[in-house]
Amino acid sequence: MKKLDIEEKQDKTRKKLARDKLGRLLPNQESLNPEGRPPGSVSIVTRAKQILRDEPEKLEEVARDLLNNKKLRVELIRQIDGMPVARMKLGGEEGEPLVIITHEDNAK
Repeated sequence: MKKLDIEEKQDKTRKKLARDKLGRLLPNQESLNPEGRPPGSVSIVTRAKQILRDEPEKLEEVARDLLNNKKLRVELIRQIDGMPVARMKLGGEEGEPLVIITHEDNAK
């Protein structure tokens, strides 16, 4: 990739794109990933489904490969079991209840 190409891409990423309140791009905006997925490529999930559908006898082999990779094993467990529920105690100063400020309160 030429230096000029890299600079052009950096300029495109610096542009401010119009977004809605939830941070999603508004319609008719330039794509953040203009090249996208290459034509004919398949996601890892789709490929795994194909293998398990077409060759179910490979399930054990695929599972073994996944479990032998520590990062994949941790991610697989997270996907199956879900992330642990984070519990936290919220309170105001010195244990007082939190004060909830609404938009209407700010308008006064």
